[in-house]
Amino acid sequence: MANQIFPGLNLTSTDFALVGMGALVSGTTLGPITATLIIFELSNSHLVIVPAMVSCIASFMVVKSLYGYSTYESKLLRRGVEIFLGRGVQVLQSMHVKDYLTREMEILHDDTPLPQILQRAETSPYPNFVVLDDHDELSGVLTLWDLRKVQWPREEAAQPLTARDLKTPEAVTVHPDDDFEMAFKLLQHKNFSFLPVVLPPRDKVVVGILKIDDVLTAYNQRLLKDRVLRYPPPAS
Repeated sequence: MANQIFPGLNLTSTDFALVGMGALVSGTTLGPITATLIIFELSNSHLVIVPAMVSCIASFMVVKSLYGYSTYESKLLRRGVEIFLGRGVQVLQSMHVKDYLTREMEILHDDTPLPQILQRAETSPYPNFVVLDDHDELSGVLTLWDLRKVQWPREEAAQPLTARDLKTPEAVTVHPDDDFEMAFKLLQHKNFSFLPVVLPPRDKVVVGILKIDDVLTAYNQRLLKDRVLRYPPPAS
């Protein structure tokens, strides 16, 4: 039909296929500029740029107005991750560790023997321990994974194992004034379940811990609160 209306254009099925591909990519990813550039790289023809831009922008506007999310955002929403309107980073930056840390933590000392550690691990509701030295300053952390380093069964040596032998000495910590963006990156990239919260500048005095469950709960509650305030329910 287009060739009959505009016979001088000499349009081929390849042109329509390329423009249709661009519109599909633009609508599913909500990236019209990216889709246009991809079509240009595939065709290596500047004549396809204008038709591709028109179709990609139209596809973007239709999907954005009728559905609102890209295919990637839809997957995150189905998993319960609600980063909406690009406000995820801003929300994390507005939340600080000192407001959500917990002072309830399990504490061991360097000289705590292995039998006592095992007894504490069996009865404690927490799977992680903060290890302090003789001056009650941070010496490391001890997790249930660290206990796997013990060779079972083992004969009791003359010098029994202590928390000093099993701990992870290089503990990754955060400060009370750090924001959630920094804390979340450390928790996610290092695959930690908690972070000791220490006071600068020596980073040795422990004032609490920040658990990843508390971070995610506080973040989701803040998003829900912002959504309710931004889009209040209609008056009855």
